[in-house]
Amino acid sequence: MQGSVETRLRELGITLPPASRPLASYAPVVIAGQTAFVSGHGPLIDGHPRYTGCIGRDIDETEACDAARLTITNLLSTLRDALGSLEAIAGIVEIRVYLLSTAESDGHVAVPAAVYGFIREIFGERARACALATIGISACVLNLPITIDLVVELNSTRLSNGA
Repeated sequence: MQGSVETRLRELGITLPPASRPLASYAPVVIAGQTAFVSGHGPLIDGHPRYTGCIGRDIDETEACDAARLTITNLLSTLRDALGSLEAIAGIVEIRVYLLSTAESDGHVAVPAAVYGFIREIFGERARACALATIGISACVLNLPITIDLVVELNSTRLSNGA
């Protein structure tokens, strides 16, 4: 049996912020069958960028990894708001990490590894066999150094309860 995600967050000392509003006219989460698609999120606090700029030029790899952790907490807040509970998640299907970085930056390896490691730390076996994609970008909304979107599988209990 898998442990509680909410319990694991508490054990890690992670408090999720309130779910943020989308920056434009789109759905933050779309549920299709047993799959939830979470729109791209960035490292925002109260709707404002906490980190900005290009990885390898304006921020270093450590800051980029911190930005990734903040982005994941924002994603999880949105998911919890949409699903009612993170326990509705049966598994992590795919993580897509978009990085605004220089071509020379090692962020293309370190930051996605930190993203996967953080998600694995929270979800354990539910994140064991997920796909991970890293995409380098030349510009991003609000000059964010990272944007992450997520695809999750929902458990059948969630589907049968409609919650």
